Formats: sequence, structure tokens, C-alpha cells
Amino acid sequence: MAETGMFYLVPEEQMNRIIEQLDRIEANTRQKPDPVPVIGNVLSAKVVAERLGVTPHTVYAWAREGTLRSVRAGGRVLFPETAVAEFMKGGRNETEGC
Repeated sequence: MAETGMFYLVPEEQMNRIIEQLDRIEANTRQKPDPVPVIGNVLSAKVVAERLGVTPHTVYAWAREGTLRSVRAGGRVLFPETAVAEFMKGGRNETEGC
């Protein structure tokens, strides 16, 4: 490997191996699901946001405003599936615990 200024010249064969390793890492990273998207009958803000077509930030704002019912569990804000279904039908539901 030869150094030229701040860059290194890498043989093509070695570069191809590096690219293959990076591709494998990227493929494995993309396949990992949300750590806890659904716990029983409650949903994470990410899942609710995907269902409603908004950002998780918006979902949290609705929880703070009391527009979307939520519960706190272990430092997380979770959303009962029934509250999300009611919200999707256009019914306003009050926040519990958040």
C-alpha cells in the first residue's frame, strides 16, 4: 500500500474485498427490524407513524397534546392499538399517563 498525501493507493483485489465486506454489513443492517415495534396490544411511535403516514415526532406531539392516547412503560411512550384504531376513524381520545 503506497501513501500519497492523505490518500492510500490500494490494490484493486484488496479494494474489491473491502467493498464486498461493506456490502455484507449494509445488507445485514437493513434487515434488522425495529427492536420492539409491538408489545402485546401496544405500538411504538415508529409503527404508529408508519400506519398514519406521519413522522414519529408528530405522533409524540399528538400524545403530548392529548390527541392520541398513550401510556408510559419503562421510559417509553407506547400507544394502545385500540387508541390508534379510534384515532384513524377520526375519534379524539384522551391521553392516559402521558
